[in-house]
Amino acid sequence: MRLTRAQVATGLVVLGIALLAGSALGWLRAEVISVAGTTKTTLTGFQLMPIGPAAALALAAAGIALALTKKVGARIVCGIAAVAAGACTWAFGSTLFATPEDLTRLYSSLSSGTGEVTTIQTLPTIWVGTLLAILAVALALAGLVLAARWPSSVSRYDITAVPTDSPMSPDPRVRAIDDWDALERGEDPTQ
Repeated sequence: MRLTRAQVATGLVVLGIALLAGSALGWLRAEVISVAGTTKTTLTGFQLMPIGPAAALALAAAGIALALTKKVGARIVCGIAAVAAGACTWAFGSTLFATPEDLTRLYSSLSSGTGEVTTIQTLPTIWVGTLLAILAVALALAGLVLAARWPSSVSRYDITAVPTDSPMSPDPRVRAIDDWDALERGEDPTQ
């Protein structure tokens, strides 16, 4: 089974929206001891890696653009989608595979509190996001390879050429109007 342009475009849009939604969910949970007591806080992808949501939005936009482009444009758009999906993979993956010390440092730099971080952990949404981002990279690269084989999309304003040596069959309504016009001029419409 070959992937069509519509399937790749739809897949990129769906994955872009899913990655954007995944960035809005919690990626990191920390337990912090401060003067006020122990609190649990959750940081989202928007807070941790702002490039992730931006790349996810670019991925969804590339999916929409893919549906509207022709052959060369499809290859360019698929290349842009692959870069955007790679940026999403980096954003999710760098947080997922970071050491606890790096996560603690990252949390401390983003939070305004002066409390001590006792435990810090990544949430399952980051695993799902990483897998979706890898799938988006694969889909964009598959689109890049297959774009040369896709038929170019046809605009509804494109005019198909009619051979000049073959008579066109006129619309019966148009012919009837032409016949009445000929009768009004005093001509015989049958000749």
